[in-house]
Amino acid sequence: MEKENITLDPRSSFTPSSSADIPVPPDGLVQRSTRIKRIQTTAMLLLFFAAVINYLDRSSLSVANLTIREELGLSATEIGALLSVFSLAYGIAQLPCGPLLD
Repeated sequence: MEKENITLDPRSSFTPSSSADIPVPPDGLVQRSTRIKRIQTTAMLLLFFAAVINYLDRSSLSVANLTIREELGLSATEIGALLSVFSLAYGIAQLPCGPLLD
């Protein structure tokens, strides 16, 4: 059995249409779409900067560790307790803030 090659010319079924046949969304829908994209972009930028500030805030205490020890006259055990309390407070604050941000 031989297979028959059936080819269709795509131009044979093409019917030219005018630009009036192309559906165009109403102006209000286009404006709403651009407004939503602008709001989404602004929200993403704010979340990005909040994440950067969050990271800097968490890491700044460990960077300032030596200066804090010298100025307050704290021992290594006391500065460790200070860092532990900061981390504990940070973790406890995540419990109510996590679901709120979701």
